[in-house]
Amino acid sequence: MEVVLVRARAPLFSVRHLETYQIAVSYTMAPPSTIVGAVGRGLAIMGECSGSEDCINAARSLVLKARDVAVPSARFGVVLKRARGILEERRMPKSFKETGFFDALNREYVFAAEKLFLIVPSDNRRVLERALWHLERLGDTESLIAVYDVAVERAERCEGLVNVVVRWEVARGGGFVVQPGEDERGERQYFAFPVVAKEGGLYVPGGVKIDGGILCAGEVRFPESHDW
Repeated sequence: MEVVLVRARAPLFSVRHLETYQIAVSYTMAPPSTIVGAVGRGLAIMGECSGSEDCINAARSLVLKARDVAVPSARFGVVLKRARGILEERRMPKSFKETGFFDALNREYVFAAEKLFLIVPSDNRRVLERALWHLERLGDTESLIAVYDVAVERAERCEGLVNVVVRWEVARGGGFVVQPGEDERGERQYFAFPVVAKEGGLYVPGGVKIDGGILCAGEVRFPESHDW
Protein backbone atom coordinates (compact mmCIF):
# COMPACT_ATOMS: atom_id res chain seq x y z
CA MET A 1 0.00 0.00 0.00
CA GLU A 2 1.37 3.41 -0.97
CA VAL A 3 0.57 6.63 0.88
CA VAL A 4 1.69 10.24 0.57
CA LEU A 5 3.47 12.12 3.36
CA VAL A 6 3.35 15.92 3.23
CA ARG A 7 5.77 18.03 5.25
CA ALA A 8 5.15 21.73 5.74
CA ARG A 9 6.41 24.67 7.73
CA ALA A 10 3.55 26.17 9.69
CA PRO A 11 4.94 28.23 12.57
CA LEU A 12 1.48 29.58 13.46
CA PHE A 13 -1.89 28.12 12.57
CA SER A 14 -5.43 28.28 13.88
CA VAL A 15 -8.15 25.77 13.03
CA ARG A 16 -11.32 26.95 14.76
CA HIS A 17 -13.01 24.41 16.98
CA LEU A 18 -16.32 23.26 15.53
CA GLU A 19 -18.32 24.53 18.52
CA THR A 20 -16.74 27.98 18.98
CA TYR A 21 -17.22 31.30 17.18
CA GLN A 22 -16.66 34.63 18.96
CA ILE A 23 -13.82 33.26 21.08
CA ALA A 24 -12.25 30.94 18.54
CA VAL A 25 -10.51 28.07 20.30
CA SER A 26 -8.16 26.20 17.98
CA TYR A 27 -7.72 22.48 17.53
CA THR A 28 -4.23 21.34 18.50
CA MET A 29 -4.18 19.16 15.37
CA ALA A 30 -6.05 19.68 12.11
CA PRO A 31 -9.27 17.67 11.64
CA PRO A 32 -9.55 15.69 8.37
CA SER A 33 -12.01 18.16 6.80
CA THR A 34 -9.50 21.01 7.17
CA ILE A 35 -6.83 19.12 5.25
CA VAL A 36 -9.32 18.16 2.52
CA GLY A 37 -10.33 21.82 2.26
CA ALA A 38 -6.68 22.78 1.78
CA VAL A 39 -6.38 20.16 -0.98
CA GLY A 40 -9.47 21.63 -2.64
CA ARG A 41 -7.86 25.06 -2.66
CA GLY A 42 -4.75 23.53 -4.18
CA LEU A 43 -6.85 22.05 -6.97
CA ALA A 44 -8.42 25.47 -7.56
CA ILE A 45 -4.98 27.06 -7.90
CA MET A 46 -4.12 24.43 -10.51
CA GLY A 47 -7.33 25.17 -12.42
CA GLU A 48 -8.70 21.66 -11.84
CA CYS A 49 -12.00 22.97 -10.42
CA SER A 50 -13.98 26.18 -9.91
CA GLY A 51 -16.05 27.23 -6.92
CA SER A 52 -15.75 25.98 -3.34
CA GLU A 53 -18.29 23.15 -3.64
CA ASP A 54 -16.80 21.84 -6.89
CA CYS A 55 -13.28 21.94 -5.44
CA ILE A 56 -14.27 20.21 -2.19
CA ASN A 57 -15.96 17.44 -4.16
CA ALA A 58 -12.90 17.13 -6.40
CA ALA A 59 -10.63 16.84 -3.36
CA ARG A 60 -12.88 14.22 -1.77
CA SER A 61 -12.74 12.15 -4.95
CA LEU A 62 -8.93 12.04 -4.72
CA VAL A 63 -8.53 11.43 -0.99
CA LEU A 64 -9.54 8.43 1.12
CA LYS A 65 -7.88 9.63 4.31
CA ALA A 66 -6.26 12.96 5.19
CA ARG A 67 -4.88 12.86 8.71
CA ASP A 68 -2.65 15.09 10.78
CA VAL A 69 0.35 13.47 12.49
CA ALA A 70 1.25 14.31 16.09
CA VAL A 71 4.16 16.75 16.57
CA PRO A 72 5.22 18.92 19.55
CA SER A 73 3.19 22.13 19.72
CA ALA A 74 2.05 24.99 21.96
CA ARG A 75 -1.28 26.82 22.18
CA PHE A 76 -1.70 30.50 23.05
CA GLY A 77 -4.37 33.18 22.75
CA VAL A 78 -4.18 36.48 20.87
CA VAL A 79 -6.52 39.41 20.23
CA LEU A 80 -6.88 40.30 16.55
CA LYS A 81 -7.88 43.75 15.28
CA ARG A 82 -10.05 43.32 12.20
CA ALA A 83 -11.87 45.93 10.15
CA ARG A 84 -15.60 45.43 9.79
CA GLY A 85 -16.77 44.72 6.26
CA ILE A 86 -13.84 42.53 5.32
CA LEU A 87 -15.48 39.44 6.79
CA GLU A 88 -19.09 40.46 6.16
CA GLU A 89 -18.69 41.94 2.66
CA ARG A 90 -15.67 39.79 1.68
CA ARG A 91 -13.71 42.69 0.24
CA MET A 92 -10.68 44.72 1.24
CA PRO A 93 -11.09 48.49 1.86
CA LYS A 94 -9.82 50.72 -0.94
CA SER A 95 -8.21 53.13 1.52
CA PHE A 96 -7.64 53.51 5.27
CA LYS A 97 -10.63 55.89 5.46
CA GLU A 98 -12.91 53.06 4.34
CA THR A 99 -11.95 50.79 7.21
CA GLY A 100 -14.54 52.29 9.55
CA PHE A 101 -15.08 50.42 12.80
CA PHE A 102 -12.81 47.68 14.09
CA ASP A 103 -13.62 44.55 16.05
CA ALA A 104 -11.44 42.83 18.61
CA LEU A 105 -11.53 39.08 17.99
CA ASN A 106 -10.22 36.53 20.44
CA ARG A 107 -8.37 33.79 18.60
CA GLU A 108 -6.24 30.89 19.72
CA TYR A 109 -3.17 29.89 17.71
CA VAL A 110 -0.91 26.87 17.75
CA PHE A 111 2.86 26.97 17.28
CA ALA A 112 4.52 23.97 15.64
CA ALA A 113 7.92 24.05 13.97
CA GLU A 114 6.79 21.53 11.37
CA LYS A 115 3.56 19.85 10.25
CA LEU A 116 3.27 16.35 8.84
CA PHE A 117 0.18 15.00 7.07
CA LEU A 118 -0.71 11.47 6.02
CA ILE A 119 -2.69 11.25 2.77
CA VAL A 120 -4.19 7.96 1.62
CA PRO A 121 -5.04 8.51 -2.07
CA SER A 122 -8.11 7.07 -3.76
CA ASP A 123 -7.67 8.07 -7.40
CA ASN A 124 -5.39 9.92 -9.83
CA ARG A 125 -2.43 10.20 -7.49
CA ARG A 126 -0.46 12.37 -9.92
CA VAL A 127 -3.03 15.19 -9.78
CA LEU A 128 -3.28 14.80 -6.01
CA GLU A 129 0.49 15.03 -5.55
CA ARG A 130 0.59 18.25 -7.56
CA ALA A 131 -2.27 19.70 -5.51
CA LEU A 132 -0.47 18.86 -2.26
CA TRP A 133 2.41 21.12 -3.29
CA HIS A 134 -0.12 23.97 -3.46
CA LEU A 135 -1.38 23.74 0.13
CA GLU A 136 -1.43 27.36 1.32
CA ARG A 137 -3.52 27.60 4.46
CA LEU A 138 -4.41 25.45 7.42
CA GLY A 139 -7.62 26.84 8.90
CA ASP A 140 -7.83 30.59 9.46
CA THR A 141 -6.96 33.04 6.67
CA GLU A 142 -3.79 34.08 8.52
CA SER A 143 -2.64 30.47 8.91
CA LEU A 144 -0.24 30.28 5.99
CA ILE A 145 1.84 27.15 5.51
CA ALA A 146 4.68 26.26 3.14
CA VAL A 147 4.98 22.70 1.83
CA TYR A 148 8.59 21.62 1.36
CA ASP A 149 8.27 17.88 0.74
CA VAL A 150 5.69 15.55 -0.81
CA ALA A 151 6.86 11.94 -0.75
CA VAL A 152 5.23 8.67 -1.76
CA GLU A 153 5.98 5.98 0.83
CA ARG A 154 5.18 2.28 0.92
CA ALA A 155 3.37 1.35 4.13
CA GLU A 156 4.50 -1.82 5.88
CA ARG A 157 3.08 -3.71 8.85
CA CYS A 158 4.53 -2.69 12.20
CA GLU A 159 3.70 -2.37 15.90
CA GLY A 160 3.19 0.43 18.39
CA LEU A 161 0.70 3.22 19.03
CA VAL A 162 -1.03 5.10 16.23
CA ASN A 163 0.19 8.71 15.95
CA VAL A 164 -2.42 10.13 13.54
CA VAL A 165 -5.91 11.48 14.18
CA VAL A 166 -8.43 8.60 14.30
CA ARG A 167 -12.09 8.19 15.16
CA TRP A 168 -12.56 7.95 18.91
CA GLU A 169 -14.53 4.71 18.58
CA VAL A 170 -11.44 2.77 17.50
CA ALA A 171 -9.32 3.94 20.46
CA ARG A 172 -8.63 1.35 23.16
CA GLY A 173 -6.19 3.34 25.26
CA GLY A 174 -3.09 5.50 25.09
CA GLY A 175 -2.59 9.24 25.40
CA PHE A 176 -4.88 11.50 23.38
CA VAL A 177 -7.45 14.32 23.45
CA VAL A 178 -11.05 13.68 22.34
CA GLN A 179 -12.77 16.46 20.37
CA PRO A 180 -15.59 16.72 17.82
CA GLY A 181 -14.72 17.51 14.22
CA GLU A 182 -15.60 16.68 10.63
CA ASP A 183 -14.15 13.82 8.61
CA GLU A 184 -13.06 13.78 4.97
CA ARG A 185 -16.70 13.69 3.82
CA GLY A 186 -17.78 16.55 6.07
CA GLU A 187 -19.58 14.28 8.54
CA ARG A 188 -19.35 15.09 12.23
CA GLN A 189 -17.36 12.61 14.30
CA TYR A 190 -15.55 12.44 17.62
CA PHE A 191 -11.81 12.09 17.03
CA ALA A 192 -8.87 11.02 19.17
CA PHE A 193 -6.07 13.56 18.66
CA PRO A 194 -2.84 11.79 19.73
CA VAL A 195 -1.29 14.57 21.82
CA VAL A 196 -0.86 14.95 25.58
CA ALA A 197 -1.22 18.29 27.39
CA LYS A 198 1.62 19.55 29.57
CA GLU A 199 1.96 22.59 31.80
CA GLY A 200 1.99 25.99 30.11
CA GLY A 201 -0.09 25.13 27.05
CA LEU A 202 2.49 22.69 25.69
CA TYR A 203 1.49 19.51 23.88
CA VAL A 204 3.68 16.51 23.16
CA PRO A 205 2.97 13.56 20.86
CA GLY A 206 0.98 10.79 22.51
CA GLY A 207 -0.44 7.70 20.85
CA VAL A 208 -3.61 5.70 20.36
CA LYS A 209 -3.85 1.99 21.10
CA ILE A 210 -6.19 0.18 18.70
CA ASP A 211 -7.34 -3.33 17.92
CA GLY A 212 -6.07 -4.85 14.70
CA GLY A 213 -3.02 -4.26 12.54
CA ILE A 214 -0.91 -1.15 12.22
CA LEU A 215 0.92 0.17 9.16
CA CYS A 216 4.02 2.35 9.17
CA ALA A 217 5.23 4.81 6.55
CA GLY A 218 8.37 6.53 7.76
CA GLU A 219 7.62 7.74 11.29
CA VAL A 220 3.85 7.65 10.72
CA ARG A 221 1.80 4.83 12.26
CA PHE A 222 -1.84 4.35 11.25
CA PRO A 223 -4.52 1.60 11.33
CA GLU A 224 -4.44 -1.11 8.68
CA SER A 225 -8.24 -1.21 8.47
CA HIS A 226 -10.27 1.25 6.39
CA ASP A 227 -12.73 2.40 9.09
CA TRP A 228 -10.78 4.81 11.27
